[in-house]
This record gives sequence, C-alpha cells and structure tokens, in this order.
Amino acid sequence: MRVALTGLGSMVIDVDGDRLQARFIRENGQVDDRFAIVKSANPTGARPRITISEEGSAARLRWPTSRVRFNLEAATSPVGPWGKVTDEPVTVGRWHHLLRDPNEGNRLFRLREN
Repeated sequence: MRVALTGLGSMVIDVDGDRLQARFIRENGQVDDRFAIVKSANPTGARPRITISEEGSAARLRWPTSRVRFNLEAATSPVGPWGKVTDEPVTVGRWHHLLRDPNEGNRLFRLREN
C-alpha cells in the first residue's frame, strides 16, 4: 500500500548481522513507519558469477563472498573432469580474489557448492 507522509522526521537504520531494521521517527518521537530486511542464503542452485581479468602477467579470478561456501573448480573441457583448485583465494571486503598463471594453459572455471 502506498502512503504519502508530509512533515519532518528522521530515518533510523539499525544493522545487526544479517538483519536491517529501519524506522521513520517524527519530530515528536512517534514512529510512523518501520520495516525490516533479513538477508537470506542463496537460493538453491544459485552460484555467484566469476569475473576474469588480466593483471600484469597473471589472470585475476574474482567472485563475491556468500553465506553458502563454494569451491572453485577448473577443467580443460566443459565435460570435465573438474578438479578443485587448491590455491586459497584472498578475501578483500566482500570479494574473493585469486591470481592464476596464464602459462598453465587454457582452463574453464566454475563454483560448486561445498
């Protein structure tokens, strides 16, 4: 339902873990509106997207962190065999980063739920 409110007030936002709670408070202290957003895990089968970029003489693989743990796998063919990449990615903020040597040959990469 759409509501238009006029007058002064403030939006107070509280974040606790994976829950955001927002309240619209009027100048007299009355709470006129409130809502909460709870971040949930990835839907079944959804995987983060991997981006690959050139960085000097290396290839940088980058994918977002998520509540569900994913393993990075590599193969030389789309039909496999796929094997777990054993190098540990570096996590910076909400992103995983992994540098690969392009001299190891062509590889396909995918994320698989742990």
